Parts: sequence; structure tokens; C-alpha cells
Amino acid sequence: MSTIKGEQTKEHILNAAKAFIVREGFEKIGVNKIIKEAEVSKGSFYHYFLNINELIKEVAISAFERCLRDMPLQHATSMEEIVEDLGQHIFHSVREQNEHYYLLFLCISKSFIDEEIKQAFQSIFTKLVKQNIAATEIVRKGEDDMTRQLYMLDMLTIGFIVHCHLLRDEEQLLELWKQMTAMIFRVRREKHR
Repeated sequence: MSTIKGEQTKEHILNAAKAFIVREGFEKIGVNKIIKEAEVSKGSFYHYFLNINELIKEVAISAFERCLRDMPLQHATSMEEIVEDLGQHIFHSVREQNEHYYLLFLCISKSFIDEEIKQAFQSIFTKLVKQNIAATEIVRKGEDDMTRQLYMLDMLTIGFIVHCHLLRDEEQLLELWKQMTAMIFRVRREKHR
């Protein structure tokens, strides 16, 4: 059973790790650096995280969840509207929350050269793709098993984030998003006819 103080301590360590990673990257990260940044004991660190890679995994999950937070899903009445809202949310949040996206991509990049981090991400991948707030709403408003479409949408989203970061033409980007996501879900509708 976790306590409020315990959850606050864990969150404090997580926030200290995020600040450290944004400032220093992964090159200098270590348990001692993080406990110094967070001003907590080594025992506190190990109470909440098995090792530094477990902390990095938690940083990635937190960054991902933060990127989707405040997504306006309550207005959407259909799966298509949810996907369209997701595109608009990504376009604007990339500009407003660039630190969270930076953390997310930095963590993903780290997994290319660190097998333990890669395995940690593989263990949470399904949760990130199929159980995030947008995916949950898409499944709720869609039909049957939508696993394939969610993976396709996830792949498209990664590229869309990069384009939203590098390009400024909102109208053009959102139109492309709409066309590409329509193809993903059209394939599904045609398959079920």
C-alpha cells in the first residue's frame, strides 16, 4: 500500500531525473547523481526504483503520458473525431510541451544503444500503444479488435510529431494527418464489409 508521502517522494525523484536528463542527457546519469539532484537518500531511490534503467523507463512513461494529457476527448462522438482531435492535440502540444517530447525521444534513442533499456521499453510497449488515453477512447468508439490500427496509428504518430516539430504549416500538417489516418481506418472498414 502506497502512501501519499511515498507517492510524492517517488514523483520528486522522477522529476529530478527528468530535470537532470534534460540538462545533462544520459551520458552522466547515475543513481548518485539523481539522489543528489533529488536530495534523497540512496535507500529512498532503491525503494521506488530497482535500478537506473527502471527510472529511465518511468521517465519515458511519464513523458508519454504527459504528452497526451489534456487531450480534448470528451467532445468527440466518433472514432474519426478522436483521431482528428489527436492530430490537433499533437500539433499544439509539440510546441507547448517540447520538453516532454524531448524526453520521450531521448529515452527512445537511448534504447537503440542500450539493450536493457530496449527490453524495458519492449515490456511496456503494448501498454503505451493500446492503453493510452487516445487508444482507449478509439477502442471504446470503434468495433471489435483494433490492435492493428492502433499500431499503425502509433507508427504514424511518431513521424507526425517530428513533422510538427520541424514544420510550421498547421493547415497542411493537419490535412495530411487526416488523410493518412483515414487510410488506416478505411482499410479496417473495407476489411469488415
